[in-house]
Amino acid sequence: MVNGRTHARPPWKTDQHGQNPPSSLRAAKPRNTRTRRLRREKNRKRVEVRVQATGAQVNLRQATRADIAPMHAIRMAVRENALSDPRRITEADYLAALDESGRTWVVEVDGKLAAFATGYRSGSIWALFVHPQHEGHGYGASLLATAVDWLWALGHQRIWLTTAPGTRAERFYLAKGWKACGVDACGDIRFELERP
Repeated sequence: MVNGRTHARPPWKTDQHGQNPPSSLRAAKPRNTRTRRLRREKNRKRVEVRVQATGAQVNLRQATRADIAPMHAIRMAVRENALSDPRRITEADYLAALDESGRTWVVEVDGKLAAFATGYRSGSIWALFVHPQHEGHGYGASLLATAVDWLWALGHQRIWLTTAPGTRAERFYLAKGWKACGVDACGDIRFELERP
């Protein structure tokens, strides 16, 4: 009751009896956009991740050798943090990132790669790229969450990454709770994230 008037609680804040459920059971406030669930594998168990609906078949999975060429095509298609020399990243770099020095995941949309991310066992995010045609659907956030969860599972207490200053990537990481911790020798911002 506020100022002698009773206010009905929005339906997403009450249970079927009009009571406030515990916060862990409370449903999220509905959004104007529809969402769909993006499947990802975590420790061989299927986990659901929410992303914006596109009407397409979307899957998040661990990358394979067959994904290297499409991943490189995505890397070359991005508008920010672009490689000045495409030969700088080699097939051997991608191969090592699949399982030897790290782990790589991809998002497929209707069977074609739309995004990928790589976490290194040493505690860093090496890559997170979304093809420009697939931006804004939550694929980057889902991939980042997957890589971060994997790095926490390895026992890291702090993880890091770098990105160019003044980019959407910089704003994205800040919004996800990463802290800017200086600039590296290449002029990129070093971000760190502490384990919660």
